[in-house]
Amino acid sequence: MICDVDGDLFAAESAAALRRLLVRMELLDKEKMRFVDTSGESWMFLQKEMIFAPKFFPRTWRKIEIINLFNRSRVANKRGLHYPESRLGNRRLDVIVREIAAFLKQGS
Repeated sequence: MICDVDGDLFAAESAAALRRLLVRMELLDKEKMRFVDTSGESWMFLQKEMIFAPKFFPRTWRKIEIINLFNRSRVANKRGLHYPESRLGNRRLDVIVREIAAFLKQGS
């Protein structure tokens, strides 16, 4: 899963790993949080209840949206990383999410 917390990206391979990451963060209610899994499904996190669930109105991310999220992120800019859009046509969405998650986990 790729997680965008107020412009900072990170990755989690399991629900337990995601929970550990979120518990360690000092999250403010006003922070913008977006999550996308390998199927392109959007997720939400209810901080007060510490509940993580699919969004009420299902929204599937497109491959280009996920690539743009990464390429425009602080992490990618800071590390000089760029996921090529040329890989869009011949890559499945789950592969793109996994590859970007691997980029994010390399420096954490």
